[in-house]
Amino acid sequence: MFNQKDLKLRTLHPGENIPYSLLLLADETVEAIDRYIHQSVISVLEHEGEMIAVCATAMIDEQVMEIKNIAVREDWQNKGVGYRFLLDIIDKAKEEGCSELVIATADCAQKQLYLYQKAGFQPYRVIPDYFIQNYPEPIFEDGIQLKDQVILKMSL
Repeated sequence: MFNQKDLKLRTLHPGENIPYSLLLLADETVEAIDRYIHQSVISVLEHEGEMIAVCATAMIDEQVMEIKNIAVREDWQNKGVGYRFLLDIIDKAKEEGCSELVIATADCAQKQLYLYQKAGFQPYRVIPDYFIQNYPEPIFEDGIQLKDQVILKMSL
């Protein structure tokens, strides 16, 4: 287990390398990441100077922030780090005066859906065939092909 005090949340500085290896844990291709990453604020969670989690957020409008990508390094998964990190991002959105936070995932991504709902997000909308239309190759997670995208939101 980890001590919360040993984890440091910070915003990536301009000019720092984008942590694609972490971002690719939650998105399938660098091309997909590049569609949003340069307009995003990148937050990282560090343990002893090593990045163990990343989150990219972007403003949809003046009041609504979207979590574009959130990922935890594989050796830190299933330890409560992702949930704690998600709560930190929610607090950050509140501090920035956002009234709503949005996040999207595949309809079959049970772990993510559970985590997001545990943190207070509610399913809002489904986009049919999102993963089929937006990615050149089929994507599978736990043996299930990703097809529809679920958008969840939270009022802050």
